[in-house]
Amino acid sequence: MARWYDVPKVERSISLSDLIKTMQLMGSYGLTFAAIGEVFALTNHVVEKFRHKDFCNGAMGGFVVGTSILGFRGRESTCSKALFFLGKILLNSIIVLIINYLY
Repeated sequence: MARWYDVPKVERSISLSDLIKTMQLMGSYGLTFAAIGEVFALTNHVVEKFRHKDFCNGAMGGFVVGTSILGFRGRESTCSKALFFLGKILLNSIIVLIINYLY
């Protein structure tokens, strides 16, 4: 079990409030990552129930994640930002499906 005295001397000068802020930021990123994965998987699964398995399912999952979670998060929520994230996730989904198809 690690104790505060086991921390290197360089890091002992960090205040507790800085550590709390870091943990809150990490928790926020973790929740966002979990929400992205959950919404993408759920959308992909629901679409696959109605359609056969192809790259359009990933595209639809990317569309839902891009427009719901990533696009409209934060103060500068715009449609162009939502479409940007839609394109990123769509491209990633297509690349993964092509790799799976090749192997």
